[in-house]
Amino acid sequence: MAQTLTRKARENNYAVTGSLHVVSPVSAADSERYNSLLSVADREALDNEQRDVRVWDPSVDTAARYVKYATSASNDNSESISVHARRQALDRRLRRRFKALLSNHGLAPPIQAYERWLFNARASATAKQRKDPLLPFNIHVEPGLVADLLRAGLAEKEAKNVVRMLGKEATACVQELLDLKAKESFSDGEDVVITMHQHSVDVSCEKYAFCKLSLAHFEKLQILYARYSGKNLEDEDGDNSHFSRALMALLLRYQSMLGHGFQAAMSNVSFNVLNREFGVDFECFASPLNSRWGRHCSAFTDTDGVFGSLGDFFSFKPHEGSFEVNPPFVRPIMEKAAEHVEYLLARAEAAKKALSFVVVLPAWEECTSWTLLKESKWLQAMTVLPGGDHGFIDGAQHQRQDRYRPSPYPTAIYFLQTRLAETRWPVTDKKIALLRYAMILSMPTKAEADRRMRAGRGFGDLDGGGGVYKGKKKSKRGHEEVGQDDKELDRKRVHGDIHDDAEEAY
Repeated sequence: MAQTLTRKARENNYAVTGSLHVVSPVSAADSERYNSLLSVADREALDNEQRDVRVWDPSVDTAARYVKYATSASNDNSESISVHARRQALDRRLRRRFKALLSNHGLAPPIQAYERWLFNARASATAKQRKDPLLPFNIHVEPGLVADLLRAGLAEKEAKNVVRMLGKEATACVQELLDLKAKESFSDGEDVVITMHQHSVDVSCEKYAFCKLSLAHFEKLQILYARYSGKNLEDEDGDNSHFSRALMALLLRYQSMLGHGFQAAMSNVSFNVLNREFGVDFECFASPLNSRWGRHCSAFTDTDGVFGSLGDFFSFKPHEGSFEVNPPFVRPIMEKAAEHVEYLLARAEAAKKALSFVVVLPAWEECTSWTLLKESKWLQAMTVLPGGDHGFIDGAQHQRQDRYRPSPYPTAIYFLQTRLAETRWPVTDKKIALLRYAMILSMPTKAEADRRMRAGRGFGDLDGGGGVYKGKKKSKRGHEEVGQDDKELDRKRVHGDIHDDAEEAY
């Protein structure tokens, strides 16, 4: 049985966010109206589908239809594992530096502020500033992080100084990576070892790193690689080194990001409804780790391309089809996504094509994306689900026993279509009711919620991100490590003395 957030838990979630977001009110009468549209048989059918625990649906393969619309897709990942591992180490260094800068002012990092900084910097970067797929380069005073620090209590001058110092350090880190890449190339000598267990898989490179994922996700990635990389899993001599290095690179990239709330996805039963009722068969914001179907758009073409990514959504320009858009809950990205959806719909309408989008965003009324989509000429319908009463799949599902996480915020779902799409995939109240019920089913059970609380991950984020994985509770030793020599910390991390999962997501 799905566990709805208690009133106390919901109040705790909104205690901090009240001043951060203008949350759209949800009408109880509206919820009742949608509930009344579902028969007992409708509910029972979705209840049965909710028991489907597969990590993806391999039967939906959109390669032939959508690959022609990709303008940034690539299967080229020429970085060595040492570069990927060094990027992760430098990212950890920046996190510690951020914490130290704020500790000088008697503050701890606001929850998810660091991750928002990465996303915001990536969204606003010019071509000359895109020197690294993850870390900012020559973006010294990112306004989103300044705003986060102002809300945390810093004066404007102090906030800008902290952000400027962090930006300079990030630029130096990127330059170090560029220098390292200039000296090194993709090395066949980097042995990645894959160790199979009953329910999980260890992926390690003796010199650099260790990652873990579930057996089901490992098998999924094997299939995706065989489908989309243009290579076999093994060569004639049984060598699988190309796959194992690609797997290691992928895991290191997403392990570096932390902030798993930003990577949360809709549930299996929700995707089933989207596919069956609205013709959706493609995610515009996903990753090989959390995608429901084969092809998808994702943030990192270099690591994700061999596993089915067609590049980032903003370079993806379909004329027709039905798509789900669920970006990270970061304002610049949500606004950019809304603008791109509007552009694509206008383009498709001019070409007399059937193009449809189901856009999933937090119901934050102060965001430009809220206004843009709510007032869009393409909007067929819109519905808002109450916060705490529906859920998503955790962004770290490939490493978690428990998959579901509740949404602490109300969620807005927009249905936008061209004229031809209106007749091809009509949006009705009954279909919306089915989707709402599927999302309500996607809540953790009481046992799952209790385990989450015991692990220190709570119900979700208090400060953005659509629900945030806060990390396992840190040991006393972990808190005393700030300021230690980076190389010594990296050595400990490689040899297992420090586990990255135990670090907080700032």
